[in-house]
Amino acid sequence: MPMTEPDDLDLAQNLPEPAQGAFRLWLRVFRDSLVILQDGGFPGRVELSRNFLFDPSNDFFDFVAFGLGVSPDGLRERVRKAIREGSNPSGR
Repeated sequence: MPMTEPDDLDLAQNLPEPAQGAFRLWLRVFRDSLVILQDGGFPGRVELSRNFLFDPSNDFFDFVAFGLGVSPDGLRERVRKAIREGSNPSGR
């Protein structure tokens, strides 16, 4: 099961209106970064994606995590798991 579904964009409705657009933007960056790390991509994009997802000082990642209702560290752990499972589709 993917980490985020299209309906996750509806989570923005729970945020104050001025934050909804920013949440949708950074959620999309999060999703694109995850897909790039799961599926591979150009080396520069992989590195940018890794930096976005795993830089502990990335306030935009924190914003996405809190918008999804999880801690940044918890979301990073889920990302690591999704990447591991994505690189090993058989689950072994």
